[in-house]
Amino acid sequence: MIGELTKGDCSMFGAWGKSVPVEGSLLQLRALDWSVDGPFKDFPQVTVYHPTEGNGHAFANFGWTGWIGSITGMSSKNMAISEIGVTFPDETFGKESRFGVPFTYLLRDILQFDNTIDDSINRIANSQRTCDLILGVGDGKMGEFRGIQYSASVANFMDDVNMKPR
Repeated sequence: MIGELTKGDCSMFGAWGKSVPVEGSLLQLRALDWSVDGPFKDFPQVTVYHPTEGNGHAFANFGWTGWIGSITGMSSKNMAISEIGVTFPDETFGKESRFGVPFTYLLRDILQFDNTIDDSINRIANSQRTCDLILGVGDGKMGEFRGIQYSASVANFMDDVNMKPR
């Protein structure tokens, strides 16, 4: 539950279309901007999951020893996730809640179970959300990325056309 408490101060971007050398492709980045003085830098781990048939698809989780949620990862379905914590949210985020699906589990479920960006949008929109974040979901098959203003109160999806949450 560390993710819910820290909300992960990070950086991310998604680039596609004419912004990348090969049209139809996607570049997605997520950087963890946590203190290098803490213990996490000493225990990095990439875990590759191969679920049993009928229980999702393979995915890689980039985290630490003992970390079972996801804050960065990609799946065999060319889906990828990113997140940024929001330290000083404005009023458009609404209220937070500690009751709901921890965001690290929601992001892990996107990697394990979702086939397309539309699946991920549906999962996020219909989830019982918790804390204030900016999420990123990329679909390498479609060459698309969405940024999501995420809180218990809202799930606003942004792309290159509607870059401001509504």
